Amino acid sequence: FKLSIEFASGYFLHPDVAVGTRLNTFLALDNITSKNSNGVKVNDTKSGQMGILLAPFIRYYFKQNAKSRFYGQLAGYFSTTPFYNFTANAYNSTTGALVSTTKTDNFKSNRTGVTPSLGWNCFFSPHTALHLNLGYSFYNNKSSAKFTTTPVNGQQYSSTSTSNPKTSELNWNIGFMFLLPNKKN
Repeated sequence: FKLSIEFASGYFLHPDVAVGTRLNTFLALDNITSKNSNGVKVNDTKSGQMGILLAPFIRYYFKQNAKSRFYGQLAGYFSTTPFYNFTANAYNSTTGALVSTTKTDNFKSNRTGVTPSLGWNCFFSPHTALHLNLGYSFYNNKSSAKFTTTPVNGQQYSSTSTSNPKTSELNWNIGFMFLLPNKKN
């Protein structure tokens, strides 16, 4: 299950230049069970997380006609995960008896980056447009977590995990854009 709510707004500084930002919040819940070929449960995981994203942008519209406008955009990106909970249970693959439980504590994740993109707006009216966008994102991910494993028969132990990979991805968006009219001077 994933629920995401996104707000975006922009303001035209000039008929060809707009600045704005996107704010996205999401909640994701997972519950996964795996069984072997004999139908015996071997593991199950439950996780929940909440994330927040902020992405300011500047956009330049190239000269076109009133119905079609291409643009170039540069967007910044910052996201964080203020809440993350993970529990995994491992089971004996023959008997299905619980072997161990692993939980995470102190999970932290921050992602920063930049996304240059090109887009096109096809206007159906002065205030409604089909919106297409293609971009390439460069990110720096910083995450850390502490995992605690509790075996049914044995001593509890902890481990930590940290990572700082640099990643990139191709993004594409299709949607509708609604422009709110403003007062003319």
